[in-house]
Amino acid sequence: MANQLDTKHLALASLSMRGLGHKSVITILSKADTIPQTAADFETLLQATIGQRTKERTTDEFKAAFDRGGSILADATAQNIVVCPYNDPIYPVRLRSIENPPSVIYVKGNLDCLSNSAALAIVGTRHPTTWGGQTARRVAHRCAENHVTVVSGLALGCD
Repeated sequence: MANQLDTKHLALASLSMRGLGHKSVITILSKADTIPQTAADFETLLQATIGQRTKERTTDEFKAAFDRGGSILADATAQNIVVCPYNDPIYPVRLRSIENPPSVIYVKGNLDCLSNSAALAIVGTRHPTTWGGQTARRVAHRCAENHVTVVSGLALGCD
């Protein structure tokens, strides 16, 4: 089995490919016997696992996506953000069971919260007022203090 760093890179590179969504990435992760170490290996793997959807892609596109996946992973690591692909053992079981789960989630904070059954998402406007932003932060902080996992879709504004 490949190490998790390689699996994370594969997931992020796959998401960086034009026209591939979460379902395709989950398929790639589930069918990958070996994890690509080069852009050429990445291209070969995608052609073997999802074939038809890769026909109009150039070698340069595969290389750019492979490099972009590595760059995203490096940036996340530098910011203490854990990249958690669908096939990672810490990926939340409840999230895995929904109809269309994300192929990758990003976690900042306590990883143990991923298994918490109490979770809250705060959704608001892209342009919150000062009061709205402060209130959302206060509510999120209080929830976290009381062992409620605060989740975010990482949208701009109050999310």
